[in-house]
Amino acid sequence: MAVKAAVPFLVAMMLLTGVCNTLLTKYQDMQCVNNCDSPSPKHRDHFEQPVLQTLQMFMGEMGCWLVIGVFQLYQRYASAKAGYEAIPDNEGSDDSETGAVANPLRPAHPDDEGRIPLEGRSIFLLALPACCDIAGTTLMNVGLLFVAASIYQMTRGALVLFVGLFSVWFLKRHLGLYKWFSLFVVVAGVAVVGLAGAITKDDKASPGHQSIHDEATGSVGVDAVASQAAMTIIGVLLIAGAQIFTATQFVLEERIMEKYAMEPIKVVGWEGIFGFLVTLIGMIILHFAIGTGYFNAREGLYQMTHYRAIAVSSLLIMVSIGGFNFFGLSVTRTVSATSRSTIDTCRTLFIWIVSLGLGWETFKWLQVAGFALLVYALPQFDKMATTQTAISKRRKFVADGVFYAELNEFFQRELAEEGYSGVEVRVTPTVTDIIIRATHTQEVLGEQGRRIRELTSLIQKRFKFPENSVSLYAAKVQNRGLSAVAQCESLRYKLLNGLAVRRACYGVLRFIMESGAKGCEVVVSGKLRAARAKSMKFTDGFMIHSGQPAKDFIDHATRHVLLRQGVLGIKVKIMRGSDPEGKAGPSKTLPDSVTIIEPKEEQPVVQPMSQDYGAKAIAAQQAAEQARQAEQGEGEAQPAGGEGYSEEQ
Repeated sequence: MAVKAAVPFLVAMMLLTGVCNTLLTKYQDMQCVNNCDSPSPKHRDHFEQPVLQTLQMFMGEMGCWLVIGVFQLYQRYASAKAGYEAIPDNEGSDDSETGAVANPLRPAHPDDEGRIPLEGRSIFLLALPACCDIAGTTLMNVGLLFVAASIYQMTRGALVLFVGLFSVWFLKRHLGLYKWFSLFVVVAGVAVVGLAGAITKDDKASPGHQSIHDEATGSVGVDAVASQAAMTIIGVLLIAGAQIFTATQFVLEERIMEKYAMEPIKVVGWEGIFGFLVTLIGMIILHFAIGTGYFNAREGLYQMTHYRAIAVSSLLIMVSIGGFNFFGLSVTRTVSATSRSTIDTCRTLFIWIVSLGLGWETFKWLQVAGFALLVYALPQFDKMATTQTAISKRRKFVADGVFYAELNEFFQRELAEEGYSGVEVRVTPTVTDIIIRATHTQEVLGEQGRRIRELTSLIQKRFKFPENSVSLYAAKVQNRGLSAVAQCESLRYKLLNGLAVRRACYGVLRFIMESGAKGCEVVVSGKLRAARAKSMKFTDGFMIHSGQPAKDFIDHATRHVLLRQGVLGIKVKIMRGSDPEGKAGPSKTLPDSVTIIEPKEEQPVVQPMSQDYGAKAIAAQQAAEQARQAEQGEGEAQPAGGEGYSEEQ
C-alpha cells in the first residue's frame, strides 16, 4: 500500500522536525549578542527573548495555512486534469489507495455527525487555548534558558500528569489504578531528571548561565540565586509549571472539538493567528510598561535582525514547528495517536544524544535513570488504555446492544401514547446524548420540561450514569407516514380500541401510500377470529425483499398487542423512495431503476441535393428558372375577381 510505504517517511520527518525545533531554540539561547570578546563567560550577554521565541512559534503555526493552500491548489489542479473523480469501491479505499500521504485537511475521524461546523464567531473560541499556549510556551522558553535541552524535553513529560488530573476534574473522566501508577512514575522520572541537573556541576550545559540568571532576576523580580543547582531547579519548575497551561490548552481544545467540527490542521492555523495577534499586542504593551529584560522588544528585534545566526535559526524554527505540526497530524491520521506519543518519547532520546555529540552536555547516570522512568511510564500510560480497549471491544459491542435494547423497551412503555418512533444514542467523552423521536414532542417534554427531566433522572439511575453526564432531547418525526415504528404504534392503538383488523390495516396502508411511500406491507398474525392462529398480509405498491437495497430503502418495525383472545403480532414494512436531499428517503437510487429521458426535438431532414457545373446542368437550371418566371407572369395577368367577373354585372 502507498500509505504504508509513506509511514517511515512521515515518522522520520516528524522526528527530525521535532528534534530540530528544540535544539534550534536552545542554539538561539546560546548565541552571544554583547561583550562576546570578554574572556569571562559571566560578562557575556546571550540572546534572552522567550516572548519573541513564542511569537516565532505562532508564526510557524500560521504556516499551516500555506499547506492548506498548496493542498487545495493541488486538488483543484488534479481534478481539472483528470476531468472526473473515480468512485471508490468501498469506504476504506479513500484512505488506503488514493495517495501516499494521508490528507491532513480531513479530520482523523470523518464521522462528524452531531457536531456543529466551527465557523463564524465560534472560531474565536480557539483564542482561549491559544492564550494558554502563549503562557505555557513562554514559561518553557524561560526555563530553557536555565537547563539543558535534554532536561527541558524530559521535564515536558509532566504534561500527562496535569492532563490526567484535569480530565478527571473537568471532563469527568475515570482513570484506573494502572494509569495513576504510570502518572506517579512520570512524576518520579521528572524529579530524578531535575535532581540530576541540580547536583551535577556542568559548565557545558548552559553557557553563560550566570548572566542569564542575573538578567532574569532583574526583569522578573525574584531573589538572586548564584548557584547553578538553584538555576536548574528554577528551570525545571518553570517548565513543569508551564505544563499546567499546556494541559489546560489540551482540555479546552478537546472540549471545543466535542461540540464543533473542524480539520485539525485548520485548528492549528487559527490558533497560530490568534496566538500571534495576542502575543504581538502583549509584547508592545509590556515593552512600554517594563521595557527591560525579557520584555525589551526593540532590543530583541534588533538582535534577531542584525545577528545572522539568530535570524537563520528563527526561520528554521518556524519551518520546523510548522513541519512538526503537519507531520504529526499526518502520523496521527495514518497510524494512531499512541504511535505519535511513542515517537515523541523517542524525540527526547535523540535530543539527548545530539546534545552529547555537540558537547552541550555531559553524560550523567542519574539523568539516564530518570529518562528510563519516563520512557517506561509514558508509553505504558497509553499502552494500557489501548490494551484495555482492545480486549473489551467485543464486550463493549454487546453491552451497547443491550443498553440500546433496554432503552428502546423503556421508551416504548413510557412514551407509547406520545407516538414514540425510535431512539438515537450519541456518545461523546463528556456526555451521552439520547435523542427521542416521537410524533408528539410537546407531550414528551411535558409542562415546562418536567416530563423530560423525570425521564432523564430515571435513565440516569437505571443505567448508573454519573451526574450531569446524560442529556435527553425530543425530536419530531418529520413524516410519520414513512415511519414504520409510528405506524406500528398507530395500528396497535386502533386494535386496542376495538377497530376491526381488516379495516385498521387498510386505513394504515392507505395513509402510508398517501404519504409518498413506494410500497407498503402490513402483516397481522395471531388468533384473529377463530381458536387457531392465522396471518393476514396487506400489501400495496412496489416492495423489494433482498439485497442491500432492502436494508437501505425499507423501514420495518414489529410490535405486539394484547387483546382478549390473545397476543397479536404486528409487522409493518415501508419502502421509501430515493430523495437526493436525504429527508424523505435515502439519497442513493435503486440499482435497477431506469430513468427515461425525453428525446430532443427532431430536426426536419433536408432533401439531399447535388450540383453539376457542366453545360447540361447549366442549361437545365436556366430552363427551370424560365419556367418559374413564366408561372409567376401568368398569375399576375389573371384578374383579381376570377374568370367571367365584370363590374357591370
